[in-house]
Amino acid sequence: MLEKLFITSKAAMRDIILARRKAQKPVSLINEINFSEYQNIYIYESLPGEVQTDKFIRGLIANGKRVFVPKDERFTPLDSGKMEPPNLIIVPALAYSKTGDRLGRGGGWYDKFLCKYPDVKKIGVIPEEFLFDNLPTEAHDVKVDEVIVIGESANGESEV
Repeated sequence: MLEKLFITSKAAMRDIILARRKAQKPVSLINEINFSEYQNIYIYESLPGEVQTDKFIRGLIANGKRVFVPKDERFTPLDSGKMEPPNLIIVPALAYSKTGDRLGRGGGWYDKFLCKYPDVKKIGVIPEEFLFDNLPTEAHDVKVDEVIVIGESANGESEV
């Protein structure tokens, strides 16, 4: 496991994790989280190596949720409605710690965005292989409130 390498540099850890994530089979986020109390959900559109969100987003929309995704360094609604503040933010990461620290792609965009919503619930989802006891952090890093670990179902598909 990467922790045994004692990596203290975020950049070095990011490079190693990106290489391992690209080699991993895609995993999807499915609807096993209770979203009944949330109406405006901000969620990322997955990039290669991230937990896949496309089916999950379609499920949220089918259940009458408003979904907002990042476009051009801001969130925009997938429907034609007006902007609304988030009730819940699903945050991407290359890795998470058990205490909610995240290792992102290194641009700081999500940390700046998350600072605007300190009282909104933030959830991270991650395959078990990329959940660590500790991650290197900096003063500007924003933690998530909950980390959901994705595992394998009986049929071999990855799920939350």
